[in-house]
Amino acid sequence: MISKLSPYFKLKSAVTQFFIFLSCFALISFADMYLFSTRSERIHMFIVLAAIILTISGLVYIVHGILQRTELNPLHIAISGIIVFLIIHPTQSLILFVVALTLAVSSKLIRFRGQPILNPAATGIALTFYLSALARKSVLMSWWGADMVQNFTKGNVLVYYSLAVIFLGGFIYFAWKFNKSSYIASFVMTHLLFIFYTTLQTTGSSAETIAFIIASFFNSFAFLALVMIPEPKTSPSSPKQQVIVGIFGGIVLYMLLLDSVPFISSDLAFIHTVLATNVVTFVLKRWA
Repeated sequence: MISKLSPYFKLKSAVTQFFIFLSCFALISFADMYLFSTRSERIHMFIVLAAIILTISGLVYIVHGILQRTELNPLHIAISGIIVFLIIHPTQSLILFVVALTLAVSSKLIRFRGQPILNPAATGIALTFYLSALARKSVLMSWWGADMVQNFTKGNVLVYYSLAVIFLGGFIYFAWKFNKSSYIASFVMTHLLFIFYTTLQTTGSSAETIAFIIASFFNSFAFLALVMIPEPKTSPSSPKQQVIVGIFGGIVLYMLLLDSVPFISSDLAFIHTVLATNVVTFVLKRWA
């Protein structure tokens, strides 16, 4: 089995490099949460982490060893697992992580012209949220591990900001590596222009507005814009489509955060934005 998977692990591959970088980011985020948690929370966090690793391994075995779906890169499965881990709060029930990751990988099997339609991690999380709602259970989607800044470094200002810039720069590098710069730029600029106008109208202070926008580059919005939105397989490839979908995504996120879309909870604003851009991307690719 290992020999069959080894061809996917190439250090020169952008996917492998991104997997390594994201893994390091996740481990540091885990350590940051661990240091400020109670003993019982720490034990639960380790159990969740172990469950994620075992679920990833099991799904890779099922997909490659049993289903023989060799077109599915095992690293993509692992990346989806890490993203699920970073978004669902680690104090949540263990089964939620297993279900979300299983649904995420299952969505990869639904393909059009050899490509998935929806972002796997976003799909798994959304389905888990709504299935839990049907069971009258709540799911805390806190994006706890998606911030560029880490609380344990606050004691040293230089380390605090340096680490944040390294993470931000790393994710920007991979966005460029996957040729998604136009997509991200149009999405971020559109959304922040709306935010700038709204915040300025509310506070009346340009300084506060600018400070809010700068902070957006180091919180979970940056993870959304640099990791979730530009997922290579489910995002537009041509520069023209990237600009169109990016502007659309920026507007959708703004509306969702305002609770202005009927029947859709703002709790999943980020996730719904990702899925909405996936659908528009699919339509554009289908009729291009």
